[in-house]
Amino acid sequence: MIRKYLTGLRLRCRFASILLVTMGVAFLNLHPAKPAMASKTSKQKEILVLASYGPAAPVGDLWHRGIRSVLTSGQTGSPSIDIEYLDVLRFKDNRYIRLISDLLRHKYASSPPDLIITLYNTALEFMLIHGKDIFPDVPVIFAGIEEQLFNAKQLGPTITGLLSSPKYSETLALTLDLHPGTQTVAVVAGAGSIGRTWGKNAMQAFKPFARKVDFIDLTGLSMPVILDRVANLPQRSLIMYIPLIEDGAGVKFTATQSAFQISRAASAPVYSFWDVILGHGIVGGNLISVEEEGMSLGTFALRVLNGERPADIPISRESHVKPMFDWRELKRWSVPEDRLPPGSLVKFKQLSPWDKYKGRIISTLLIILFQGIVIAYLLYLRGVRRQAEQDLVERLTFEKLVSQLSSDFIRLSADQIDSKIWQSLSQVGSLLKADRAFVFRFNWEKTRFVISHMWESEGTVPDPVIRGTIVKEFIPWAYEKLIGGQEIVVTDIKKLTEYNALSEYDYCRRTGIQSFLMLPVQVADAPLCAIGLDAIRSKRSWSADVRDRLRLIGEIFANAIERQHSEKRIRTAEWKFKTMADYTYDWEYWRRTDGSLAYVSPSCERISGYSPSQFISEPDLIEKIIVPEDHQLWREHRCAVKQQTEVRDLIQFRIQRHDGDVRWIEHACQPVFDEQGKAIGLRVSNRDVTQREQLRSESQQLQSDLAHIERVVTINTMTSALAHEINQPLAAMRSYAQAALRFLDADVPDEISVRKALEGIVADNKRASAVVNRLRDIVKKKMGQNEILSINQMIDEVITLINSELVMRDTTIETDLDPSSPKIYGDPVQIQQVVMNLLTNAMDAMDDMPVGERIIKINSQADADNKIRVSIVDHGKGIAPEKFKNMFLPFHTTKAKGLGLGLAISKSIINAHGGSIVAENNSHGGATFVLTFPAVDVKI
Repeated sequence: MIRKYLTGLRLRCRFASILLVTMGVAFLNLHPAKPAMASKTSKQKEILVLASYGPAAPVGDLWHRGIRSVLTSGQTGSPSIDIEYLDVLRFKDNRYIRLISDLLRHKYASSPPDLIITLYNTALEFMLIHGKDIFPDVPVIFAGIEEQLFNAKQLGPTITGLLSSPKYSETLALTLDLHPGTQTVAVVAGAGSIGRTWGKNAMQAFKPFARKVDFIDLTGLSMPVILDRVANLPQRSLIMYIPLIEDGAGVKFTATQSAFQISRAASAPVYSFWDVILGHGIVGGNLISVEEEGMSLGTFALRVLNGERPADIPISRESHVKPMFDWRELKRWSVPEDRLPPGSLVKFKQLSPWDKYKGRIISTLLIILFQGIVIAYLLYLRGVRRQAEQDLVERLTFEKLVSQLSSDFIRLSADQIDSKIWQSLSQVGSLLKADRAFVFRFNWEKTRFVISHMWESEGTVPDPVIRGTIVKEFIPWAYEKLIGGQEIVVTDIKKLTEYNALSEYDYCRRTGIQSFLMLPVQVADAPLCAIGLDAIRSKRSWSADVRDRLRLIGEIFANAIERQHSEKRIRTAEWKFKTMADYTYDWEYWRRTDGSLAYVSPSCERISGYSPSQFISEPDLIEKIIVPEDHQLWREHRCAVKQQTEVRDLIQFRIQRHDGDVRWIEHACQPVFDEQGKAIGLRVSNRDVTQREQLRSESQQLQSDLAHIERVVTINTMTSALAHEINQPLAAMRSYAQAALRFLDADVPDEISVRKALEGIVADNKRASAVVNRLRDIVKKKMGQNEILSINQMIDEVITLINSELVMRDTTIETDLDPSSPKIYGDPVQIQQVVMNLLTNAMDAMDDMPVGERIIKINSQADADNKIRVSIVDHGKGIAPEKFKNMFLPFHTTKAKGLGLGLAISKSIINAHGGSIVAENNSHGGATFVLTFPAVDVKI
């Protein structure tokens, strides 16, 4: 295989030697060594460039080069520049714009740029529409927009920029001077909105020449049609090319691509207005220098970054236009250079010595070339053959080592990884011909790092300085480079003094290091690592192949270290979880998607009487121990992994312990999903709340007893009025009975009058019975029964009940009850108790008022938020301000004989019905109590 490879290589190298030498010289001339960049400071400004075009657009390099030349011209603290290519010329749909907007919003949400530069019209349009949302208050500088496109835009105070002014008419005048006798001018422009606008602007500028030449408008045509038209133009024609980035068929181009196609097919010279197209088929013209535009844009950016407000920087209309021409196209179309305007820049001019020294050059070059080819070929062939053989052997050896290490680290346990790294470093160092190989390991915060593993070749003096110590103090420059993700390649330690790495230089001199290499290696979920090599016996150049191989080994080590960290974290997490779950007071368990139980906490035995093993072996045991009355509640809860998509509310049910005791359980479950949203289980927590439920039941009973006492006390205060209310029908019944006896004692009994008297007795009997029944319902002690009620009916019944009390206390009630008010749901006895309490308080508040002013107003109405509002207004002295804070607290009263329970009980009743009660003083005197109840949509 090696012999076959060398044979083919020999044939190829025979023709490649001269080309390689030439390319090497050209590369050195084109790519001089660049000085090391200063590390970024913490206060570095951020600039975001929004480009309308895509990353492949040729104009992008000119813009970026011009901008960077100003922003990075030898200054410290130069801003960083990020470029986002909107590429909206190829993707114009709204969904793409939304995706771009969402991407930029997410990408720069935590670190917004200090300045935004927009290139061309669509990028500025994007910022005008979406900028306030994505980049609020970030200053914007625009460029590449013509005056006509700019005039209709509404800019804010944070926007300024540079207008582009193509010299349409000046360029046409120049071309007519260069080509006297021109009769026809063809104008080529694109089909998109931008292309048509450019074409329209150009045609507008060409109007003054309409009497001199005829114009052919090729705007918006497809490329095949344009090529056909420009290939068949009349004699004495010119072509004015305006960048075509989309033709009439919707095909996309770069400006240089379309210019090249058109110029190759054209039967007339092509001129344009932007220097980016020069060299791609156009003759030239008064061209805008995009790079100089970019430099002006960089100057604007520096002014904004230095604190100037965009509103204080006027929009620039300065044009960077120069007469530029392509020497090759001048020759093609026979345009003499002496006709060019003064100061014209002629590019691509081929000033070959051949034209001056043709004879001598031929003879000399032939001799030198022949000798050089022969010598270079022989030397190159020998070197290539030897190098190829050596490279193949080393490559096979290295690939075998990589394969072996990868498989070994996969099989090793976490505890064996460190020893394997020690062993592997010796193989790596020997293979890469280093005197020392080592691995750095950083902590998570990157504040310290140490050499965790080191190998030294035989005969190498051991490093006595930093083995096992914190390395940051010895090599601070290298530390900063590594945490910044930069490779450190030092072929000669003397260069360290140029980098101001004095500590590293001193360390290398003491330990004898002549060259060294350090490569940072970062993998997810692991601290930063670094792998390196030292050359002590001689200097090393550290080729790209050596760096690539070492980096691959470093990634294998880093992945093994990451697995070591992961396993350690998993063991720690498992221990923490198990400790927390095993010692929790509540009964916890984990249910898999198939219904089996993965884990049950030991506390289940204390709560249920069953051990964890019993639940794990019989998962349905959980449902079996629920009392039958609560099975429906359990099923409605739908505590199933596949059905549940969100956290369920807490439910309470009862279970029967193994010993027969019944316990109240408060149950909560939470589904668990993986990163793809797939359900993987259910986490459940059961808490024993038996004691709390017992206390709650006792509390409800005490509250009911307290409400009953308050009702009895209220009725007791109205004893005389109620007696009067009952005595009235009894007295009427007696009168009716006496009249009936007189009618019967008459000589001729009056049966009709007797019947009327008996009917009167029956009616008054019902009246007295109704009073007694209402009084009995209020006074008797029973559990509340909720039902659908009419609040107006409740108010009327209470007024009827206390009517005699109102008469005795010279009090009048005025009602304004909305007959269309919706119904409420509640306990009628409790609702009547609240109304009676508030009316009694109102009468008490007006006892000292003149008789004519003892008026209580009751109003009911439906609110807009589906609630019923009841207000009770008295005309007493009102509530003292210091009483408002505690007026609804138990045992707080302003009456001499009051218990201080009425308002407290009323508030608890209203709250239990889902309503509210508030009080306020009236501006004209007295107080107003407002009750609100939730309405129910039921017609009775």
